[in-house]
Amino acid sequence: MVYGGKPSRGCGTCKKRKIKCDEGRPTCTQCEKSSRVCLGYKDEADYIFRNQTEKVITKTRKPRATKSADSTNSHKGNEVTRPKAVTTDVSTTLPVTLNGTQLESTPNNQLVLMQKPSQSDFDALTTICQQPSFSIEEEVVNVYFRNFARLYRTQDTVRGFLPFLAPMYGNSQKGSLLRTATHAAALCAISQLPDQKPLQYRAADTYGKAMRIAAEALRDPVQATSDETLQATLLLCLYESIKATDHSIDAWSNHVEGASAIVQSRGTKQLETEQSLALFRAARTHMLINCIRQGKPTRQLEAGMNWLCDTTEDDPLAYLTHCTIELPSLMEKTRRVSERQRNDESMADMEPLIERACHLEATMQNWAASLSDEWLPYTTDYIPEKPVDPLNADAWVGPVHAFADAHKASVLNKLHSCHMLCAAVILNALEWLRPYDYPMDDRYIHTRWIEQRTVDDICSSVPFFLGIGRQRARTPDQMDTIADLIGGYSLIWPLHAAASCPRISKDQWLYIYGRLAKIAKECGLEQALIISSDFKDRSVPGA
Repeated sequence: MVYGGKPSRGCGTCKKRKIKCDEGRPTCTQCEKSSRVCLGYKDEADYIFRNQTEKVITKTRKPRATKSADSTNSHKGNEVTRPKAVTTDVSTTLPVTLNGTQLESTPNNQLVLMQKPSQSDFDALTTICQQPSFSIEEEVVNVYFRNFARLYRTQDTVRGFLPFLAPMYGNSQKGSLLRTATHAAALCAISQLPDQKPLQYRAADTYGKAMRIAAEALRDPVQATSDETLQATLLLCLYESIKATDHSIDAWSNHVEGASAIVQSRGTKQLETEQSLALFRAARTHMLINCIRQGKPTRQLEAGMNWLCDTTEDDPLAYLTHCTIELPSLMEKTRRVSERQRNDESMADMEPLIERACHLEATMQNWAASLSDEWLPYTTDYIPEKPVDPLNADAWVGPVHAFADAHKASVLNKLHSCHMLCAAVILNALEWLRPYDYPMDDRYIHTRWIEQRTVDDICSSVPFFLGIGRQRARTPDQMDTIADLIGGYSLIWPLHAAASCPRISKDQWLYIYGRLAKIAKECGLEQALIISSDFKDRSVPGA
């Protein structure tokens, strides 16, 4: 890949008019003064990875006027023959898909032979242009940035730590921890595509290098608390969540605990910049998921740090985290009380836990009701009857939902998952507290309705994430195969939470299991079935 110099970062309109742009946002001053529509700006990844090869070749192919000492006026009208380009590629082929086409690895030495046609009065002129080498990792990172970590322009969709990865990657040094961790995560993500399985070995090797560099970085007091180290640790978490082996969950948990320790050592200064704040929130979300997975608060959560020190007006997902951060503690306390013998003392201890869980459930309900209309799903289809074969059905009975974008759909599914976990605390506690007449308790009836509704809502979002029907979860210019991969990845945790609910019908559970099997088979995300293996006792055919 050849680079043709420093790119212009102006808006699309100013580039077309060939005038200087002040890069104002959302609309530049030039467009505002002239009452023109500002076409916006490119993503940061487009500036980091811009292929100028065709542009350079086009320039070299342009005819050039030749002057000779004995030239006459009769030669002025003669046309100069355009040289033909012969490209010799001595590299091997790498099966990476880029923008829907088969991508070949950049050659270690690719020669563009520019040879002028032989003429009687001129000797053959040969110009050799040697391209710089471009590693496999950087090629894969290019695909990764454009399809997995795209930078969204609207405020509601700039969330998480990935939007800041491209500029941080561009400013990092070759061989640094951040760059190596990015290569490992990108290789692991691309290797999940149907024809890219051989990249898994290279991803594992790069991951090992990143782990060795991380061990050295953590010994340095300055590096250990930097944004780059925290970003790299979150990327290692992402690697393990995608890899899906028998040891991945434990390794992911260890990385989460490491990220939490880094956050604790950084103090409140990490809230001063938008980038550091996004990294703090991402690490906190990972820590909360880890606590929920274990069913108890981890030592980082109970270490005394104020994990709710940020404001949440600008981020609905951060507000949801504030609401649910006490959920792991409630899960552990109700479990401990339910393990005790049922008597007046233990029953008295259970009642306040149930009330607290009901209050948490009401808080999440109020948060969902406060969302603007652009966050709400809209119905694109309706399935009137249960599918005959739920294990292979594309959609479950009821409405089929679509969303404004994949981020909003993912946040709402996280809300549904937290709803189900909180509902499970209430229902299990009431079943223990009132073993004979719990179905008559108003709290049980209301919570059971909420649990079933959230499971139905998750099932209604499945076609959107898996690209079935009229709408699909994807970003502009995103490859369909990668859109399906990201959609399947976003569904794994919500579907797992729904599958773990013991009160749903067998047919609905079979539909959920069938969608997890589809994600594992067609999206290459084998962890979908690894996660759901604990629930195979519901008579799945062929399980």
